[in-house]
Amino acid sequence: MKNIETKLEKKVIYQEADYLSEYKISHLLSQMADLATINAVEIGMWNDSLKGKYGWILTKQTLKLKRPIMIEEDMTMTTRAKGGSRVQFTRTYDIIYQNETIGGVCSLWTLIDLENRRIIKPQSIGINIPEIEDYKSYVEKYEPV
Repeated sequence: MKNIETKLEKKVIYQEADYLSEYKISHLLSQMADLATINAVEIGMWNDSLKGKYGWILTKQTLKLKRPIMIEEDMTMTTRAKGGSRVQFTRTYDIIYQNETIGGVCSLWTLIDLENRRIIKPQSIGINIPEIEDYKSYVEKYEPV
């Protein structure tokens, strides 16, 4: 399947902000996890038949922000798979406000067999990592802190 980008339009509300009116990172990461699931379904890396048998596990993640995201800001979050090896793949996210990229995330994911607690190759259960297109993301690769 083709590697498509999935977008989410979001307005930051008061309940998602801290006492400085900044969007809580925990809410941001939760929204990104939901967006990743939507994208995984769209590109064929997840379906209902995998529930309870297999799971994508987040193994590493880097978040970079140019500035805090504030209450009442309308932002767009985008994500897409970026490729990887036989047992892991990279996913990137960009955070856009008023046509400017103000942040992003790069994450590394691995598929496991939930019953046996072992890493497995996606291809062994019929999941194909989508073709990789050349595109630029705010955070290009995982960078250890």
